[in-house]
Amino acid sequence: MIVVANQIRPEISLMSTIPQVAQAMQAVLTDKADELGRELGFVQRQRKLSGSTFIQTLVFGFQAEPDATYEDLSQSAATVGVGLSPQGLEQRFTETAARLVQRVLPVRSSK
Repeated sequence: MIVVANQIRPEISLMSTIPQVAQAMQAVLTDKADELGRELGFVQRQRKLSGSTFIQTLVFGFQAEPDATYEDLSQSAATVGVGLSPQGLEQRFTETAARLVQRVLPVRSSK
């Protein structure tokens, strides 16, 4: 049950929205990230660091440690199945990578 503007709306269930959010996040962090990675040229051939694994590395790495270093992010990459040195990861931070992040994880300003 959710209270909206002092009204109780039993037809909106938090339990039904959590799976919807999880499904949407999974789509963004996998299929959409891979699609955009190819479209933007971040991934030019099949490799271990795909659009989705790069985005997951950043999301999970910065979620765990907001001031994450390349070493921290390299460990985050390992948790999503990618063995990559901190230096190798640093080399992936290009303009194309920045465009990928902007397209997959758009930031909305509340101005």
